[in-house]
Amino acid sequence: MAALVGVVVCARVTCDGCATSFAVRRLADALPCPRCGEAVALGLDVLGAELGGEDVLRPPFEDPTCPACDDRFAVDELHVGLGADTVACPRCGAALAVRAAPPPLAASGFAYLVGEDLAGAGDGAAAGDDDRAWIALLEPDALDVALAAAAAPDTPPATLTTLAGHVAPIVRARVAAHPATPAAALEALAADPDPDVRDAVAASPTTSPEILAALARADAGSWAATASPRLPAHVIEELAASPHGWIRSAVAANPAATPATLTRLAADPEIDVRVAVAGNPAAPAAALVALAADPSTRVRVELVRSPAAPAAALEAVARTSDVEVDHDRGTTLHLLLAGRADAPAAALAVLASSRRVAVRVAVARHRGTAPAVLKRLARDRSDDVELSAKLNPACPSWWRRLW
Repeated sequence: MAALVGVVVCARVTCDGCATSFAVRRLADALPCPRCGEAVALGLDVLGAELGGEDVLRPPFEDPTCPACDDRFAVDELHVGLGADTVACPRCGAALAVRAAPPPLAASGFAYLVGEDLAGAGDGAAAGDDDRAWIALLEPDALDVALAAAAAPDTPPATLTTLAGHVAPIVRARVAAHPATPAAALEALAADPDPDVRDAVAASPTTSPEILAALARADAGSWAATASPRLPAHVIEELAASPHGWIRSAVAANPAATPATLTRLAADPEIDVRVAVAGNPAAPAAALVALAADPSTRVRVELVRSPAAPAAALEAVARTSDVEVDHDRGTTLHLLLAGRADAPAAALAVLASSRRVAVRVAVARHRGTAPAVLKRLARDRSDDVELSAKLNPACPSWWRRLW
């Protein structure tokens, strides 16, 4: 785990938006509320300690009350040296006993402190008195502590099981994505009410096919589970007939879907489904060629951007009418196609007759353009096209000597 710098006195703050009270232990001006996400300003004292060049965590000192003058004051490391047992009262000077700071706790031991003893506040027999005091400070709703533990590669499975019940969905999502999370915890998180948590379970490489199937079939559903290539084949076929378009689009994006299923989905009435098929590397060539004539610009754009698009489909797109894709940048469908490094020569030959000068310039600069096409573009009425064709390394050298 990465070292944690400095110390923040453990305290509780209350969110003004939802009135949730939660513990904080983080060097920051504000932290998001774990329930509603609203920024909550912090007014915490920060105690920094650096021993032996290693960043360490130290608990706060207890604030003593002087029995002589009844004055209560805050104690920090400016008042108490490391290992000291007493401090002088700032009002009357009387010597007061304080709880000495425990030995420095390196960040490498951080995961242990939010482990099995997190909920029990130090019931573990192996923990010393100082360790148990630390555990008591690390409350289950301390968002920063839980996030750090859920992301640490050395967090033990028992800790991850505990954190799987955290109040904050972002913590549960990190637990779901952790490779060491036990199968029982993943199964419980698969029924989480938050969709981000369920998607994290679906994206985890350790999630079993059975859990993926349950996620995909659930009423709430999961795009990540339905689009997962580890989803069982019979479940993919079952979901391909779903009445919900977003589920069919997730199936259409699944690289494990059969060619027959993708061919059927390529004719789906929902545009999002056809877009997903156009971008699926497993889609059969015949289905992609058919999508090249799709009436939706989004489908044809996705086809042009797909690295797996076959040459026949790209040539078919080149023969369709050009449309504007990005008004601010002046990008068109044919300009996107001419900008592909692997654009087939047949498609470039078609685009060389485009009415748009920018498209002809892109073809004239493309290294895959055939010499015969470059020869024609070198006599183009546009000076930019003519110069680009003559400067193309693929242009015949004898032709370049003529100008």
